[in-house]
Amino acid sequence: MRLGIDRYDDQIAAVGANTLLIYGEAGTGRTRLALRSCLLEIKGGGRALYMSKGLPRLDEGMLEGDCNGLWIGSFLSPAQIPPVIAAVSPSLTVVDPINSWVECSPLLPSIRNLSLALFEILQAAEKAKSELILIGDVINSGEELKPRYYSVIKRYCDLVIGLKKDERFKEKRE
Repeated sequence: MRLGIDRYDDQIAAVGANTLLIYGEAGTGRTRLALRSCLLEIKGGGRALYMSKGLPRLDEGMLEGDCNGLWIGSFLSPAQIPPVIAAVSPSLTVVDPINSWVECSPLLPSIRNLSLALFEILQAAEKAKSELILIGDVINSGEELKPRYYSVIKRYCDLVIGLKKDERFKEKRE
């Protein structure tokens, strides 16, 4: 898995991350960074799956170059994600966001069910030999912004990257 930003790619390589959580406020580049990773995966000969809650919002310029091998889908419930991973068999899967559906879904009303959903997504990704990027919506938890249900989600991740508005990533063109 690569994001195309040296400092993040070095961290991913150092821990051998297969599951990554990227979080930050709106406008910090979470989606752009995840889509960039999808395009790098395709460029390297892989297949990428980008799953968005509802219809994905893709701004102009987010998808540049050859997108053959990129699957984009939407979900209403996380239970819909594992079968799609199994059907597409991607080498990289992005779920954007992983945590917004929890409080508004009558099917998953508790943290226990969030944990179960994450486990099923990770199981499907492992079976498909797919690396996983989870995008986290943030809330203000007092002193800093953290993803909703952060303590549960981070248990399933090899690496966590927090993006801040004042530190927007600088894209490296390849």
